[in-house]
Amino acid sequence: MKIFYYDIAINLPLRQCFTYKSNIDIKNGMRVVVPFGKKNIIGIVIKKQTNLNIDKDLKEIKSVADEYTCFDKSIFKTILWASDYYHHPIGEVFFSFIPTMLRKNNNKTISKSDTNIEYKKNVEFADFRVLKSVDIPSVLVESGFLTNPGDAERLKSKAGRRMIGRSIFLYFIN
Repeated sequence: MKIFYYDIAINLPLRQCFTYKSNIDIKNGMRVVVPFGKKNIIGIVIKKQTNLNIDKDLKEIKSVADEYTCFDKSIFKTILWASDYYHHPIGEVFFSFIPTMLRKNNNKTISKSDTNIEYKKNVEFADFRVLKSVDIPSVLVESGFLTNPGDAERLKSKAGRRMIGRSIFLYFIN
């Protein structure tokens, strides 16, 4: 049985990854459950180690949390770049891109959608005065697309609008 070694980022303010082993071939960006201290926590696979001088007493990955990766290749590379460029802990940067419920060790998973949703394929433009007036402080926030049924429902609901408003508020106070 072949053993693979992986660098795993965890959601802690540490500027390093931790190496774990597994007999499963796992893609970069996948969520995995790993032992850390006395707990099992969620980690993100950052890369497969190819160095053969790895300590054999490494802890083993408990399970793979999802069938699909959390990030496509370009987003994954951008997050790696951001962590390096801003000198911010890699685990914290990756986990900031994951929905809150997927950050915890629970039964929530990422899966492909069964529905084929049709979105507008053309980019539309508008003459926004808020972007052209330099004499007033302004911010343009794109909080969804009305052509996307999920976004439209979120924008119509009071809870959805409250969530968007709270997210914008938290951005400015942090």
